Amino acid sequence: YSELHDDLRTFGFDRIYDPMALRKEFIDTPPEVRDEYLNDVYGVFPLREGKREKVIIHTTPLITNYFRSHKIHASQEIEIKEYGDARISFELIPSMELVRLFLSYGNQLEVESPKRLAEFIERNRT
Repeated sequence: YSELHDDLRTFGFDRIYDPMALRKEFIDTPPEVRDEYLNDVYGVFPLREGKREKVIIHTTPLITNYFRSHKIHASQEIEIKEYGDARISFELIPSMELVRLFLSYGNQLEVESPKRLAEFIERNRT
């Protein structure tokens, strides 16, 4: 639990430099919240909202084959179109790692929704 974010957060050991003992109350996160977070976030750094939502992407045939053979989330559903392109949906917590994955496919992948995720990705394309 991060007091700064008032929410559950995960951090890598590479970000711990000089641990110190604090005399503060430990705020535990209920197991069901922890489990949902750990099962539904792609990566470790969720975007600002940090809530599970439906993400829909459109992929070219080449990228469609990758998503067919390498599911990125248990909720992944693929609707193959006539020419091999696809509409793929997930119910997950969008993260910076998910953004990086989507950006790595360049113009072979387009985010259809949510709109703010699509706009964020468009702003970060180079």
